[in-house]
Amino acid sequence: MTEKGAIIIKKLFDLQDELKTFPLPTLESTAHHLIEWIKPLVNEKQFEETKRVADDFFTVGGEGEKLQQKLEQLKEEAEYNWLTPFWEDHYLKYRGSLPTGMHFNILVDRPHLPIVPTTAELAGRASYLVAEYYHKIIDEEIEPMFLKGTPLDMGQFNHFSVLFAYLNYIGIVLL
Repeated sequence: MTEKGAIIIKKLFDLQDELKTFPLPTLESTAHHLIEWIKPLVNEKQFEETKRVADDFFTVGGEGEKLQQKLEQLKEEAEYNWLTPFWEDHYLKYRGSLPTGMHFNILVDRPHLPIVPTTAELAGRASYLVAEYYHKIIDEEIEPMFLKGTPLDMGQFNHFSVLFAYLNYIGIVLL
């Protein structure tokens, strides 16, 4: 970003207050989309059963209305985004096998490196670079990210130290 020829560097969380919040869909919209999206995935008998269960769930005073009220309360209380607590809870507390791409990973094409490092050297270098990046986050030396000119939510970096503290062993949480 430039202003009168000067370069202005934004810090990591500078744009957080400018972000639009993720909208909470209405109960009616959720009901409509559920039926619309499920139809091509199930046979006619399953579709009719799903419609019956959905109608019960989405009736006035039903379970859907109660859950919608809880979501609306959560949205009012949320610091940035009403979905954030769900992401943090599911991401950090999930104890099953993780799908590819859910965790940070490094792929190294060792045969193409001029000097093939040992596994210990690779682990040491990766650890060093991750620690270096962690300190850049703490010091807010990283600029906010944009997608087509729109700033992205950098809130996940607020919890980066927590992410570093978790190891995922199936069924066990180690801190």
